Amino acid sequence: MIEWNQNNGFDVEYIATEWENFNNYSEPSDGVADVNDYYIDQDGAPLDYEDAVLTAINIANTKIIKSHRDTQVLFETDLRLDFNLTHTIDVSTGILDAKGKVTGIYHSIDINKRKGNTTTEISLSTAQGVQVSDDLTIAPARLAVPVVSDAWADPQIMLIDNGTVDTPDIDATSRNEQLVQSAYIYDVEIKNDTFGVTF
Repeated sequence: MIEWNQNNGFDVEYIATEWENFNNYSEPSDGVADVNDYYIDQDGAPLDYEDAVLTAINIANTKIIKSHRDTQVLFETDLRLDFNLTHTIDVSTGILDAKGKVTGIYHSIDINKRKGNTTTEISLSTAQGVQVSDDLTIAPARLAVPVVSDAWADPQIMLIDNGTVDTPDIDATSRNEQLVQSAYIYDVEIKNDTFGVTF
């Protein structure tokens, strides 16, 4: 696999009840003054966005790296319960020299002989040329969410008989979902693992 496209979305929801029920002599809290009214720009927590983007990037990165582990080597040892699928193992014998990620562990136990064996499969990464990976720990800058403001032609501050200021309901235009799209490209390094056979 040379390329992998990863499409993800990050939704931000805003509960407008408190905003619409606001009654005060001053401007609404968290409100930004516009020509005729106030609006609120609610775009979610930046850290939540960064976590979501980095998760998506690393999913794609893992898929690309796994797709290049297309050479498998199996070797047998005495029972080894300390191997697991997070390990990278270097095998060196008079015939085989290989280093790869563990992708399979198979135990065989003979109760009568009180003997056990472990067959371990390692997968080796192969690539052509050299590519330097981009930093996959820093999320790209988030694009600004477009703000629907000044949606009415006339001021939307309603004065009640007792002199209090009442904020109106949010109009349909401002309620509509807004989509902000962006695309980013990252280079991924594919390593050439050790692999040599002597016959």
